[in-house]
Amino acid sequence: MAIDVENEKLIRIADLSRLVPGRTGQGVSVSTVHRWMLKGRRNRDGEIIRLDSLVVGGSRYTTREALRRFTAALNPDGLVCARHPEVERLLDVAGY
Repeated sequence: MAIDVENEKLIRIADLSRLVPGRTGQGVSVSTVHRWMLKGRRNRDGEIIRLDSLVVGGSRYTTREALRRFTAALNPDGLVCARHPEVERLLDVAGY
């Protein structure tokens, strides 16, 4: 599904990378988020899932909704990362 620019608020990739906790508990790297967008990740069925994004003025953006779709597609049985509620809270605090 593509980003609905009329109803979804754009998030800069650098901002998102700081908000999504990585293995160390700190944010993931910007290159990780770019990799999710450009190359994607394989889900359990082997399907490649990409984080929806778009380029505006030479910068790449995504949305909170796109992140939800991405994580849901990677976890098709409904399981979500235990940190997901924290990501939602951090996005709220950051105004996204």
